[in-house]
Amino acid sequence: MINLYYSESYWGHTQTMNGPHKVVKNLLMSLDQGEAYRVPATSIPYWDERCGEVFFNIDELDMTFSKFYAKLDEYDPKAFIKDNLSFECSIKTLLDILR
Repeated sequence: MINLYYSESYWGHTQTMNGPHKVVKNLLMSLDQGEAYRVPATSIPYWDERCGEVFFNIDELDMTFSKFYAKLDEYDPKAFIKDNLSFECSIKTLLDILR
């Protein structure tokens, strides 16, 4: 399964399904919310190279998709979640703060 997202709407839920992802990354909230919300932002705050590929505008879609498809078997978003967002990781972070 290949997931393509424009924004974070379904991101948290589907990342746990361990399929690679392609995301059009928003750089300003105004892209989703209008000019009144022109502040730096990201639509994918939890991400690394194990999750898939990111591109910033639709002109990069073809090039990024080719790279993405060539590396399809290398992605492992479930490992990213385990290493960064799991219960065990959160407990370790909390204990580090409390020490």
